[in-house]
Amino acid sequence: MPFCLGMTSTSKVKGAVVGTTALLITVVLYYSTKAAQGDFRTVDLSDTSAREFFSWGEFASMALYWCLAGLILGPPFGLAGRMARQGAIRLPFQLLVPVIALAETMMRLHVEASTVSSPVVWAWESVRATSIALIVLLIGVAAWEKAQSSFPRAT
Repeated sequence: MPFCLGMTSTSKVKGAVVGTTALLITVVLYYSTKAAQGDFRTVDLSDTSAREFFSWGEFASMALYWCLAGLILGPPFGLAGRMARQGAIRLPFQLLVPVIALAETMMRLHVEASTVSSPVVWAWESVRATSIALIVLLIGVAAWEKAQSSFPRAT
């Protein structure tokens, strides 16, 4: 999300700010939704009635952890999105998302494929194939553009 928002921004600073803001809002909304669904309910083991209560500590620690991750990762990913669209050296930034998707999918297939259902494995295989195709396409387009710019145009 910060990468895509960075691509739409009008400057590097705006890309970093918009990417970070989007991650922070997403984290707060995600954990608020989980809280509303009852994910942070726990039982007081010292009470014999086994009453459930909301665990503010667990909620706050998870939200804070991911907000800090958003503060750290938002600016570089927002900036990378901006650089992928209008940077002087665009290709490495354009490759960022498909390379990350490929790496994560490869790790998941290596570690978790034997423990999940076949539709999940099929989805990961699809992501892997799509990532590889995008990487090849982006490199091919960059090479084509470079080759086209090296030939003088006839007027």
